[in-house]
Amino acid sequence: MTDSNLPPLRIHLLAPGVSDDAHALQQHDWLAVRDQILPEVQAIFDHKKYIERSLPRPLRFAWALSDPAQDHAAYDLLIAETPDFRGAQVFGGLTGTEAEVVNLKIGRRYYWKVLQRRGEAVTAESPVAAFETRASLPRWVAVPGITNVRDLGGWLAGDGRRVRQGLVYRSAEMNTHITLLPEAERVLLEELGIRTDLDLRGTADDENPAPALPESRVTWASVPFYAYGELFDEMGMAAVRRAFDVLSDPASYPVLIHCWAGADRTGTLCFLLNGVLGVGAEDLAHDYELTTLSLIGPRSRENREYREMIAGLAAFGSPDAALHERIEAFLQASGVTPAQIARLRDLMLE
Repeated sequence: MTDSNLPPLRIHLLAPGVSDDAHALQQHDWLAVRDQILPEVQAIFDHKKYIERSLPRPLRFAWALSDPAQDHAAYDLLIAETPDFRGAQVFGGLTGTEAEVVNLKIGRRYYWKVLQRRGEAVTAESPVAAFETRASLPRWVAVPGITNVRDLGGWLAGDGRRVRQGLVYRSAEMNTHITLLPEAERVLLEELGIRTDLDLRGTADDENPAPALPESRVTWASVPFYAYGELFDEMGMAAVRRAFDVLSDPASYPVLIHCWAGADRTGTLCFLLNGVLGVGAEDLAHDYELTTLSLIGPRSRENREYREMIAGLAAFGSPDAALHERIEAFLQASGVTPAQIARLRDLMLE
């Protein structure tokens, strides 16, 4: 309800609109730029001059008043996935008639509206508008001060379903080499709702992993992990089992998976996770290579380490098995049970 003591005021929503094309949330189409960027990033990496490309493209919102003379108030921008605005994101206290928003899901229809406030009173409310985000992958996530952050969801699984967004995120570390910024903590806790910090550090000599997020709100699951060809010995397989114990527990979600760079150990675990969900070999390689767009440096499916992992998985499953079947056989050999795998699929596929 608006304040009836004020003259009627209308808020006109300008952008984005339902008639617009679906909005891309990526700065770069990896498959289109891969052959150009990989050599370029390698040269940058060799000279220690890093470029951050692993950020989402902001989406601009704009609105206008029927009487600009009354534009002396604050605004709340509400964005939701349902027209009743249940669970809406609220961007409050805006002092202008524009805002940029990041971290929306890909391939979604959203609804939005604007409230004008004077103190606690709502003095005007806009109509509701809708827009769509493009389903292009990945869903990059902006967390201030942390590179290489993305949602593991959105990828197509072999049975026509997709990996759910908003359940598993991957990133570089949050402490030790950096200091977690207050705004980064807010994004992780309030926007992403992280409940479990699956920390894969602890297998390198110079690592002393410790919780970065408040343990009163987030479970710190320390699982020292191994990458690539190191998966296939006793210690590697034991680490796989422990990681999937965390991931198969519905109470863990949403989960943030990270190591130091979010590239090798994290990339290996995410490869196994999306692989057992049925994501195809090409998309698994695509996701692995996306780290190249971050500050971490180039990662390629042509790397010796990546090829060693693929070769190691060839020992599991039948001779004509697909990659996702070999991954499932490897997980079971590591002690991950069929019931855990079934539970993962129920949780993570839509």
